[in-house]
Amino acid sequence: MKVKPFDRAVLKTFSVFVAVISSIIGIFAIAISIDDQCKWIWLLVWVVILLIAYLVILARANLRKEAHFKINGTRINVIIGDIFTFNDGLKVIPVNEYFDTQVDNVVIAESSLHGKYLLHYCKDISQFEKLVLSRLNPIDINKERTVANHKNRYELGSIVENDGYLLTAFTKFNNKNEAYLFGKDYLYFWGSFWTNLDEIYAGRSVYIPLFGSGITRFKDYTPSNQELLENILLIMRKTGFRNKYCDKSINIVIYEGNAKDIDFYHLKERVGD
Repeated sequence: MKVKPFDRAVLKTFSVFVAVISSIIGIFAIAISIDDQCKWIWLLVWVVILLIAYLVILARANLRKEAHFKINGTRINVIIGDIFTFNDGLKVIPVNEYFDTQVDNVVIAESSLHGKYLLHYCKDISQFEKLVLSRLNPIDINKERTVANHKNRYELGSIVENDGYLLTAFTKFNNKNEAYLFGKDYLYFWGSFWTNLDEIYAGRSVYIPLFGSGITRFKDYTPSNQELLENILLIMRKTGFRNKYCDKSINIVIYEGNAKDIDFYHLKERVGD
């Protein structure tokens, strides 16, 4: 149970319900005379109604599968879905720091978002590779790299736009074919990402998957999916990023399998305006 009994937010909602219903009953009580023998029955009914109402409010809090609020005046939608099914706006895909294109289940797994993008949604991989070379400046050239043909290493948070997709360098990559991050790298990535996104999104809606919830290896700690989500949004707030177009939004897309770990009910309270 993500939202526990006697949760403060649940109790607050319940108290509003009690206040409204009590006011309505009070009005009727003035106009209607109730026999003394029936008062205990009315009291029992009232207690049962309150109990059922509380259980319904608690159940709805635990079953909620979306959240909507604002950060820095920007509309935020946290929803369940598949990043590839959205037709409007820009879709963000995490890649490794080399922007590799070798999908062989060694360098890039077919099941990863990176792999799925290259196999099914990238129209021309060679053109994409040229785009990376022309748009980004490498921070290092690893001439000894043998696991893949890409030698240029790019800064975490670097972004390349290609046919409605934003490919961004999210993970480091070692010679054991492992994508990994330290906690400090994760925080650095989001600070860099939001800053870079501010320069290129051009007022379009943006769809972002829950980075780090898949096969990424965290070297120094194991964040929960809830922590990953809240960090994304809290760092967005700190960078000051805002989508200035009121009809556009930032959408965090949660994979169905991860939804059970997300407390949608408290998100607005914890990270929203």
